[in-house]
Amino acid sequence: MSTKKFFYPCFLLLLICFTSYSGLIFSQESVLTQHNNLSRTGWYDSEKILNTKNVKAGAFGKLFSRAADDQIYAQPLVFLNLNIPGIGNRNVVFVCTVNNSVYAYDADSADSVTPYWQKNLTPAGSRVITHTDMTEACGGYYNDFSGNMGIVGTPVIDETTNTIYLVARSLNTTSN
Repeated sequence: MSTKKFFYPCFLLLLICFTSYSGLIFSQESVLTQHNNLSRTGWYDSEKILNTKNVKAGAFGKLFSRAADDQIYAQPLVFLNLNIPGIGNRNVVFVCTVNNSVYAYDADSADSVTPYWQKNLTPAGSRVITHTDMTEACGGYYNDFSGNMGIVGTPVIDETTNTIYLVARSLNTTSN
C-alpha cells in the first residue's frame, strides 16, 4: 500500500463559512451538521460577509491546509468559540477520514499545524472496512470508494454537551 494513500490530500479548511478580510479570519456561525442546518438544505440565510463582489478569483479560496491520514468524504464541521481545557476558547474544525480518524484543528491559524487532538476509532483486533469487503453490494462490484470506508458520513456535534456523533466502520479480525 502506498504512503501517498495514507497521507492523502490535505483538506480544504475554512471554505465552509470563512473568509479573509484585512488579514483576519471571520466566521459567522458554527457549522455543526451536514449542509449547515437540520433541514440539510445547505442554505445559510444569516450570511453577512460573502457576496458576489468578494467571492471571486484572487479574493476567495483556500487559506491553508492540514494533513490527514486518508481520504475525506465527510463534510468538515466548524465549532466556534469551543473551550479547550488548558488552551482556552478557539474556533475548531473537525475532520473525519475513511481511515476512522477524527481530527480537531485550529480553524484560524495557518501556523497551528498540530491538531488539538486526533483519535483513530478502529478498535484493537479490527481493521477499517474496505470497498472489497462489500461483496453483497452491487453484485460484489462496489466501486464508489477506492479503499477504506471507515467514516464516510458527516458527523453531528451537539454543542450543549460538546459531543460529536459519528459512525466508524470496522471489521473484527480476531473472530467471525
